[in-house]
Order: sequence, then C-alpha cells, then structure tokens
Amino acid sequence: MNLKYILLLFIILSMKGLNAQNARLDSLNTYLDTVDKFGFSGQVLVEQNGKVIINRAFGQLSENSSQNITDETLFGIASVSKQFTAAAICLLAQREKLKFDDSLGEFFSGVPNDKSNITIHQLLTHTSGLQGGDLIRDFENISKKEMLSRILSSQMKEKPGEKWRYSNIGYNVLAFIIEKVTGVSYEEFLTKEIFNPLNMLHTRIIGGKYSWEGLTAANAINGSTDVGSPMQWKYNMRTLGSGNIASTVSDLHKWNTALQNFTLLNKELTERLFYPHTQIQGTEFYGYGWFVFKDENAKTKLIEHGGDYEKGFNGVIYKYLEKDVTIFILSNKYEPFGANLSSRWAIFYAIRNYLTKEVNKLPYINKTISNTKNPDVLGNYKNKNHSSSIIISKTQNSDYSLEFEGLDVTNEIFQVPDSIKQLSQNAIDKTNHLVNELVWGNLEAYKKVIERPDRWDITFAQEWRDIIKTNGEIISFKMIAAIPNFYNDGVKCIVKLFHERGTSSMTFSWMDYGRDKLYETIPNDDIKLNRVMQKTKSGTWVIYDLFTKKWLEILVDIPNRNIRIGPLLLEKQQLKL
Repeated sequence: MNLKYILLLFIILSMKGLNAQNARLDSLNTYLDTVDKFGFSGQVLVEQNGKVIINRAFGQLSENSSQNITDETLFGIASVSKQFTAAAICLLAQREKLKFDDSLGEFFSGVPNDKSNITIHQLLTHTSGLQGGDLIRDFENISKKEMLSRILSSQMKEKPGEKWRYSNIGYNVLAFIIEKVTGVSYEEFLTKEIFNPLNMLHTRIIGGKYSWEGLTAANAINGSTDVGSPMQWKYNMRTLGSGNIASTVSDLHKWNTALQNFTLLNKELTERLFYPHTQIQGTEFYGYGWFVFKDENAKTKLIEHGGDYEKGFNGVIYKYLEKDVTIFILSNKYEPFGANLSSRWAIFYAIRNYLTKEVNKLPYINKTISNTKNPDVLGNYKNKNHSSSIIISKTQNSDYSLEFEGLDVTNEIFQVPDSIKQLSQNAIDKTNHLVNELVWGNLEAYKKVIERPDRWDITFAQEWRDIIKTNGEIISFKMIAAIPNFYNDGVKCIVKLFHERGTSSMTFSWMDYGRDKLYETIPNDDIKLNRVMQKTKSGTWVIYDLFTKKWLEILVDIPNRNIRIGPLLLEKQQLKL
C-alpha cells in the first residue's frame, strides 16, 4: 500500500479515537454539571492513563456563603488520613528507626500483658485485637498521655492477629509510636517529611499548630446544619492518626503520584502499603492504610480508601490498576439520613462505570433547567393534619431549597415503595418505643435493642445524658423521617426532640428494616432534611436523586397556593403577623 495512504489512514484513525475520547470527556462534564445543579458540594479529580482529565469544584464554602469552592479549598479527608499514618510508619522503617514486627511493649512502659505483644504490622492491618471505633468523643479535653493510657487499659476484642476488625484507636496508637520514635509531634513529622517535600501546600492537620493563613476551607455541613470551618476547630484527639487531615483533591493527586513514582518510599515499602496482607472477606483485603481487592485470578485490581466524618466531611480515593483510572472525590456535606453521602457514592459509581466501560452512557439529565425562578413559590407548606411540612427557600447561589419534615412527605420525596414502607414500620415502632422509654429515664432500654449490649452505658446512654445536659429535659418528641438505605436493608429513623431549651434530633439506625438490632445513633443539634429544587424550561419543578437516578416532579399551583408531591397535597401557610 502507498505510504501516503497508510499515513492518511493512521491520521483518520487517530482523529476518530481522539474524537471518541473527547466525546466521553464531554459526557463526564455534562453529568457533573447536573451534579452541580442538584446540590453536590465538593471536589472531583479524575486521572486516566497518567493524565488529569477532570478537576472540578462544586458548591459554596458554607450554607450562608456566596463564595464558591475552588480546587484550592481544603476539606477534611476523614479516614483517608490513615494512608498517611501508614506511609509515615513505612518511612521510619525505611530509615531503620523501627521494624514492622516491633511490639507495643518495646515503645511504651507499663503495657498490659494482653497488649504488650501487639505488633506494628497488626496495628497497620487492623488485626491488633483492639476494639473498633473510638474510645472518646469529638474534641474531648484529654492529654495524649491519658489517651494512650485509656487505649492500653481498654478491653481487647480478640487476641492479636486473630481477626480483622477496623479500629480507629489502632491508628491512634500508630501516631503515638511515630511521636515516640521521632521525638516530634505527629503533625510536625507529617508536615516536614511528607506534606512539604511533596509540595502539598494545601494540606494541614486539623487543629494543629501550623498556620492556615492564605488558605480557605469548606465548612462541614451535617444535613443542613453548618458545623463550622476546620480552620477554627480545636485539636481532636479522637481522630489523631486516624482521620485528622484536611486536604484537596489536587494535593491528594500529588500524593498519589509520589507513591506511584516511589518519590517518598522505595519500591519495596510502597508495595508493602498496597499488599493484601489480611483477608477481610472474599476478594477484599487490607494493606497498610488501604483496602485491596483482587480479581478472579488473584491479581490486584483495585486499591481504595474512603472516609466519613459525621460532622460533614467525606471522601474517597479509588485506584483501578488495570484500567489506569484513579478517582478522587471530597465533599463537605454529610446527611445523617444518607442522601448526600449517597450522592458522593453515586458520582463515583457513575464515573467509574463509564471510564471502565462497564456502561456506555452516563445517567444523563434529560430535562433542561431554567435560569428563571418564580419567587411566588417560596413559603411554608403543610398537609391537612400538619403531619408533614415543606419550606421552600432561596439559597445563596439562587437555587431553591426544599426542606421537608414528616413521614408521608419523606416517603414521597425518597420514592419509597409501598413494600419497603411496610417493612420500615418495624423500625418506626421500635424507635418510638425506645425513645419513650428514654424520655422516662429508662436508659437500660438500650440493652434490649443494640447490637452490642456491653456498650449500652459507655456509648449510647452517655450520648443521651449529654443531650439532656446540653438542652434540658425532653418535653415531647416527633418522628420526622424513616428512610431506608437502598444499598442495604437498614432504616434510619430520625426523631426531633423538644427540650426545655430548644430542640435537637437523633438518628436511630436499624438493621434489616428494624427486624434486627439498633447499630448506631447519631445526635444532632437540629437535622434539616432538604433537597435542591430546580425549575425546568417547560415550567415544571423537579428534584433529582443522583443515587437512584430518579426524577420527582413537584406540582406547583400558585393561584391555589398549594403544591402536590405524588398523592400528598400541601397548602401554603399564612404568615403570622
């Protein structure tokens, strides 16, 4: 064949491939435009074949701010922090300051016999036998010495090396080991030995001593409650080593690149981070600060770690090795009923499935959003017996927020099937009975319903006592939502508590639609359930759920002063002068 024609064919095929690649990138950006319109707040960075193809920011710094989040805005990264603690330990091993089979008894005096032989390797892989979760509450006023003492005197769940159990306090201990070996604080070691050398200029330890001057952080938002900026938070001993870092997706990308290029750690120790040391179940393993997944041929296909902090921050790094795709997502919104947390997962799944070509198209938004809003729709709406209510208000960025409360309206907005409503009634009944017992002072009622009765007093009952201490005795309560977790069989029941001094709320999370045990409670100052509501160019009002990919149309009748959601009619309330 003529060389000229071969060259022409090559150019045509190259352009065809480039056009296809550009089309996929356009599709991703179109999808993310929709994510932006319907309330996602955070950052998304995607790397494919060694190139950053997406680096975008969404939302505002806080609920009451008009200042946009940028690619330089810091977010708490929660348990994504664990990989930095693990890498710091590996860095000390590389410098021959410690070994992975060193035990606690070699670092600290007075370690009880049941913990003296716990090794660094076991702490890194969550096989130490220490209990899962945390020992103290957020921002508890406690010294490092006392914190370590509490951990060492805590009850063991298993013998060291016997079982995998995700343990935040295990990573607290690793931070104490770093400080013991280096003679400097955990913050100082990570800043001088990891963040600064890798030019991670937008990464800090929350509540630490290093200045945040010139930096901007997103406020943590729990539901609709603005919890404030991590720039003003105190040092949180609970999250030391396990979840106390703030960063950006751009800095996390620098971090990921440094690991890939062996900039910080040599090849042997980097591979040790990602090695599937401990099997969790099936193809899921744990390395050092990373979850590791294998394919059917026992080859590592995915390395990831997420993090979720109830005050608001959540995020994830996913590395798909075969596809050479890495996805970074950070968000400052955590909704106790799981919606925005699910939105973060929804974005991840959509991007992953599209780039790994498991699907050929993204969940496109087939409605055109109008920039023209009608202020007449703003106001407070209630159904006939006032059991459900909606408040429609304007946000700082001129979107319309639909805040809702009540079982009926919650079921309609989440489009809960009738069969699931019936199953969820178990959780509703159990929650109402439990809260009634608690209001009357019977805190031992927790014993009958929680997954771990041994923790009823130190965790659940103490949490309830703290609520009463802060807000006063409870006068009455109201169930405002029962929301199924569509990705498992759990139900979150949200109860509003009316105190002597204001209101608070509590989320009760049940397994198996309430037929099984209560596994978690989350106290909040005041949960506000909300959704972004947009007007289409055809004149209808809609809500879009990123996770379920479902539209919900809100029928607005301005002349008759009412709105309809499914069969539920809510009438606009008169302003009280």
